[in-house]
Amino acid sequence: MTSIIATSNEDFCGSPATPQQENPTVDFDSRNFPSAGELAIDFEAVHTESLIGGKYALCERIGEGGMGTVWLAEQQMPIQRKVAIKFLRPDRLSAPVIARFATEYQALAHMNHPHIARVFDGGSTANGLPYLVMEFLPGLSLIAHCDEHRCPIKQRLRLFAKVCSAVEHAHQRGIIHRDLKPSNILVAVDNCIPIPKVIDFGLAKPLPWSECAAGESGQTVPGVAVGTPAYMAPEQIIAGTQVVDTRVDVYALGVILYELVTGTLPFEFETRGDGWLEAYRRILQEDPDRPSRRLKTLRNGALTASNRQIELAGLQRITRGDLDWIILHSLQKQPEQRYESVASLRLDIERFLSNRPTEAHPPSHIYNIGKFIKRHSLAVGSVCVVMLAICLGLIGTTWGFLRACKAESETRAVLTAESEAKDQARRALAALAETIIESSRIDGSRGHSQEEPDLLRQAISLHDAAATRASSQIHNRLRQLPTPDRKDGPKEEKLIQVVVVLEHLVTEHPSSLHRSVLTKVRARLASTLEDVGRLGDAEAEYRKCIIALQQLRIEEPSAPAHRLQEAETSERLHQLVAKRHTIEGKRHDSWVR
Repeated sequence: MTSIIATSNEDFCGSPATPQQENPTVDFDSRNFPSAGELAIDFEAVHTESLIGGKYALCERIGEGGMGTVWLAEQQMPIQRKVAIKFLRPDRLSAPVIARFATEYQALAHMNHPHIARVFDGGSTANGLPYLVMEFLPGLSLIAHCDEHRCPIKQRLRLFAKVCSAVEHAHQRGIIHRDLKPSNILVAVDNCIPIPKVIDFGLAKPLPWSECAAGESGQTVPGVAVGTPAYMAPEQIIAGTQVVDTRVDVYALGVILYELVTGTLPFEFETRGDGWLEAYRRILQEDPDRPSRRLKTLRNGALTASNRQIELAGLQRITRGDLDWIILHSLQKQPEQRYESVASLRLDIERFLSNRPTEAHPPSHIYNIGKFIKRHSLAVGSVCVVMLAICLGLIGTTWGFLRACKAESETRAVLTAESEAKDQARRALAALAETIIESSRIDGSRGHSQEEPDLLRQAISLHDAAATRASSQIHNRLRQLPTPDRKDGPKEEKLIQVVVVLEHLVTEHPSSLHRSVLTKVRARLASTLEDVGRLGDAEAEYRKCIIALQQLRIEEPSAPAHRLQEAETSERLHQLVAKRHTIEGKRHDSWVR
């Protein structure tokens, strides 16, 4: 049955339609009604009646169901507005049906909620046909509205939460709806804001303590299942064997939520013939698929996702987890395993929308932490950025520290190498001193030139103070050398050995001072070779000495000692060359004679 939303915001209690009554009641007594046959003709012509109840003009039929029809009407007095009038069908008139009609009227009269359709008036036509005057609700059913406007999941859930609050209000007033389904939830758009309204309390059942329970037996008729099969809870199907409570509405809301999310019912079945029996069997015996799993098997899954403005994979991802648990918790076979109330279901939906842990989801620390991160994503993101900056700073600091350590290690290695080089130099000089001392012992009768100790002392002076102190033993050994009277030099072989030692030292540590000492010793060797008549070898040593001195002069242009030594060595070389020419000329003359 279709209804539609009122243009008026007046509550029933203050409605001009019933100015003298706070909670109007109408006596629907079946004994006062004519028979169905007597009403049949009048019902077909009911629209010809000038005014229903003296103030409602019928316009058109806007809905029809198994128990009655709904007409759009114009209220003429005391105000003008559009209303919806619900008539019972004459062929359905019976004491139980009339009792339900009266219960619906009383239930609506006792409720005042923005998401429940309001009743304005009630009574009987001139021929005794019962009717109710309600809000005119120009809108679509909940599912049709969401699909036509392609509402995203979160918007659907917000509308659903409003529906839950309406049903919760009815439960607080002692009314169980028992026929919740999308067609009994209409949505109108007022200033671009969707407003859901729960309608059709025709199957409502008052709880024993409610004000509407007066005259109610409080029991469901044995063997009669009341409601729409696809949305009925198992205990509704087993009519008369269990006392139903508000959790039947929890189950029906779970079915509606399943349909809102997946676009399908938990159980699909035929509605013709014996299809209802199969529906009952499945509801009683089978467990529904998880909504996220059902989405994988849908033939029109892409269209379903498109109606929710999301890709199918994204819809599955949103549904998986909390929504699966919430929906399946609502659809438990046993009432005690469902949410204890519609309020609990609504709170879980609100928790899901605000990224808080839900009641339906099994508790775990990881789950709670994940919800906390989603709920405080901005703060957590800021903390992560700060932590990342700190980590990068620590990494940079550590990298700098490691580089400093590496540089220090390299410096230590250089210092160690330098120290080793100095040790090698000291050892070389010690060996040189021993060589000269040994030479002095062998040729003790000939004496030594003072130049050898001087050269050694000059080589030692190349080292720093610590090296000089470490070489004190060499100085002590040098003091053992005698001071000769003659200036005869040592044998050329000993000087050659000294040159070899110094060349090895210069190869490993080519400092300018080391090379300067070598040039002096080499000059001494050349002079010695000249004295013993080895003029060719002497000339070669002089030339090597000059080349080394030229290089030293280029490297240290401010040092006059190199230039002076180069000049002296060059002079000796010229003298040697002239001497060789003189000797070779005498030999030639002697040979000619």
